[in-house]
Amino acid sequence: PNGHGARRLLTNPHLPVVPGGETRLSLGLLLAGHGGARAGFEEIARAVDELADRPDRAARAMIALALDERSGGPEQDWAWLDQAELAVRRSPDEAIRAAARATRLTLLAREGDPGVLALLDRLPRQSDDPEVLRQITRALYNTGEIAIELGHDRRAARLLIESGGLARRASPYLESYRRTALLRQETLAGDWSNVE
Repeated sequence: PNGHGARRLLTNPHLPVVPGGETRLSLGLLLAGHGGARAGFEEIARAVDELADRPDRAARAMIALALDERSGGPEQDWAWLDQAELAVRRSPDEAIRAAARATRLTLLAREGDPGVLALLDRLPRQSDDPEVLRQITRALYNTGEIAIELGHDRRAARLLIESGGLARRASPYLESYRRTALLRQETLAGDWSNVE
């Protein structure tokens, strides 16, 4: 997807009136979620300004931009996350705060920061809010997958196994990614018993 059709969608006069930033964010997330299309991240970046009067939604856009691995690099990622955390500091929405927390853990893990382990230990493992539970699962899954890349096999396995119990309740799509990552970790560690 190159985003041309997406831009036409944003200007379609026959659609119901929805705040432009909200539509742009949703569309950007959809495009970025399918192969990391650059057009999606461009739409998300535009949505940040359009959502200035809705800090939680603007923060959602900033969090997506912080996780864009083809952005301007770690400094840019941290800048987006810092803005998002500032925007949701006093938010009553625990889910958006959980999303920011999961993103912080992901960025720390990407950098190989050993402090991420203590933060993971303090991460709550349950919630009645399905979106908060999904963000907890995302934090465990992301850090587990990154641990594979860093060569921390046992840690990766622990995190991926732990995220499984939550993923089955919170996010079926994360569960499929988690199972694939765990299989990859087992195979890289020489355990080929589940490959077939």
